[in-house]
Amino acid sequence: MLSYEYDILCLQETHLSASKQQVLTSSTSLHCLWGAPILGTSRCGVGIIINPSKFANITPIVWPQDHCCFQFWKDARLQAILVHRHDNSALLIYNIYGPAGARETALAKRYLQQMLRAVTSDMMARNLPSVLVGDFNAEVEATPFLQTLLGDPWQDLSGLQSGGPTFTCHKGSGSRIDHIWCSVNCLPIILTFETHSNPFTDRGHDILEVGILNNKRAVPRLTPRQSFNFDHLRASNQVFHMDMPREFFTALEQRDVEQAAALWSKQAEAVLIHLQHDQIGPITRLGQPRGKIQLDSTRQLPRVCMNMRIAYNFGVWVRPSDVHGRFAKLCLVPGFFALGTI
Repeated sequence: MLSYEYDILCLQETHLSASKQQVLTSSTSLHCLWGAPILGTSRCGVGIIINPSKFANITPIVWPQDHCCFQFWKDARLQAILVHRHDNSALLIYNIYGPAGARETALAKRYLQQMLRAVTSDMMARNLPSVLVGDFNAEVEATPFLQTLLGDPWQDLSGLQSGGPTFTCHKGSGSRIDHIWCSVNCLPIILTFETHSNPFTDRGHDILEVGILNNKRAVPRLTPRQSFNFDHLRASNQVFHMDMPREFFTALEQRDVEQAAALWSKQAEAVLIHLQHDQIGPITRLGQPRGKIQLDSTRQLPRVCMNMRIAYNFGVWVRPSDVHGRFAKLCLVPGFFALGTI
């Protein structure tokens, strides 16, 4: 998971008994949250694996026995977690595994409808930004009930994919039975949706990936920082050539906007200090302020990729204040049978 830089993995069809869940949980430093263990020969099972260093708090949702979601959790087809970010905002994540045959048989269709009604009811009662992921075993285009849920209260994020929605399951002639939806109040923090071939299993399902905007918060600097005032500098007709370090171009190649901007600013400051020395005199170190409050990037939903392009060949720069957030990958891994073989 870490080698692919995923922060949250949502798994379906894990086939994990209680003992196998315990073995996996104890064998990793990652945070493993499992749905109900499977019983007998059941081929169900859901789970969510999280990098705990990226979040302030992670809480599994526990439904009482009289709740509409409880039976689907007991069947090992539904789970939910509440993720708290470092800015105190929260995100609900529902993970489901629909019954096989939900496209053909009346019984499976009815089960999927009842489960989605229960999830939707729970989501609306909590009134928090929510993401619903899972192998529905049903296509939106061929399932009128799924179509009634879209628009309000749920949004199908596959519309964000470049080129439009594509097949997510490549068995037979192909189908789009794996989905990531979000609640309407979650839309402002959704940035991207992509599908990728699955590196974890060869069971025919793609990985679905959504990028979620990260927030920034004000954090105190704990060390003194020297501050200079250049208000009295006169305009100069000189052209200064800045030799940027290799790290600057590496940051651009990696689309790390903040690191590139910090390196560029350091070089630009050196030019200003040079002008100060020529026009006014050396800068003294007297009167250094104590620590200041500054905006810094806190990776509540940490950066995995930065889909920003910087036209640095043309001198177009992105200031740190222009970068309002980072985003993370939350991934759906359907048909994760390999996990159950450990």
